[in-house]
Amino acid sequence: MKTHLIALALVAPLFAGQALASEKCAVPVGSVQSKEALQQKLETEGWQVRRIKIEGGCYEVYAVKADGTRMESEFNSATLQDQGDEAGEGGEAGEAGEGGEGAGN
Repeated sequence: MKTHLIALALVAPLFAGQALASEKCAVPVGSVQSKEALQQKLETEGWQVRRIKIEGGCYEVYAVKADGTRMESEFNSATLQDQGDEAGEGGEAGEAGEGGEGAGN
């Protein structure tokens, strides 16, 4: 019985995190802007976009900023506003995406 409670206590926060992530980017299908629109927006801000993928309703972007900082950020797919990274700090990452070297997670 104790092992079931311990297992439940360890797994429950994982599902809570998924629920919060899906609420953050809960966008009606008709309101979603294209990946190309986001890429164009970021490139005009000096970012070198490596990869954009959809994750939990958000666009997850792997890029390098103009100052050389590697980024992994989430953007709302309707407003294209930065949602920050999973830690909520704005998206600095140790990995630049496909083929990138970094500290990892």
